[in-house]
Amino acid sequence: MRNLVRPGATRWSSHFGSVQKNLLDELKEDGWDKFLSDVVLFYEKHEIIVPDMDAAYKVGTSRSSQQKDDITIGHYCHISIFNAIIDFQLMELTTRFPDQSMELLSYSCALDPTNNFQSFDIDKICSLAQKFYSEDFFGRDIEDLRRQLKLYKLDVLIDTRFQDMSSLSELLQGLIATGKSKPYFLVDRLIRLVLTLLVSTASTERAFSAMKLVKTSLRNKMDDEFLENCLIIFIERELADIIDADSVIDTYASLKPRTSRFF
Repeated sequence: MRNLVRPGATRWSSHFGSVQKNLLDELKEDGWDKFLSDVVLFYEKHEIIVPDMDAAYKVGTSRSSQQKDDITIGHYCHISIFNAIIDFQLMELTTRFPDQSMELLSYSCALDPTNNFQSFDIDKICSLAQKFYSEDFFGRDIEDLRRQLKLYKLDVLIDTRFQDMSSLSELLQGLIATGKSKPYFLVDRLIRLVLTLLVSTASTERAFSAMKLVKTSLRNKMDDEFLENCLIIFIERELADIIDADSVIDTYASLKPRTSRFF
């Protein structure tokens, strides 16, 4: 259960990504004038010459055949630089947080126990199971899940033992400890599925990032088993730090008689 705490960061990172896209959209629509005035103030403060935004923008070698008289410096800075950079950032955010993933994470928040289950929503939870976990909930499972959630709302949500919880992993541990995972077995199943998804997402991202650091151009002939072992030690370095190297050597040496001595 230790790794189940990490997914919260992934969920809130996705929420942050959605907020960032909205802010960038607003900046693109209404932020140019404010941005330009800030740049002008910066230029004036540091005694830098402010270009005439109404002047024609010169392209290439400034030959008349290469110029477009209808494009000003202000137009070029606004459309070709300011808007282009925002569009690039929006594209990156859309690639990292596609709409389907955002919808999945939005539905998953309905299970979140934070702020005394403030986001709890039976319809969203049922939609989560029906739309994204159809292979795990079939037949009458969705109807049974809805009935369990109605009882769950009257039971778990007002139980003082479940107040002030801050993560789904903590909620799942509480359900198991109190024995409530059995009567609400479908809720328990859905929470486990959501946690597994988020852990897989975060673990995959960490693994690919670690692979770039471990398998370098000087170590590009590592076989899969050796690479996997190196990645485990690198990714779980918090656990590796507490491993006693001498005990590992002693264990390895005791497996069978050796002709040479380990130091």
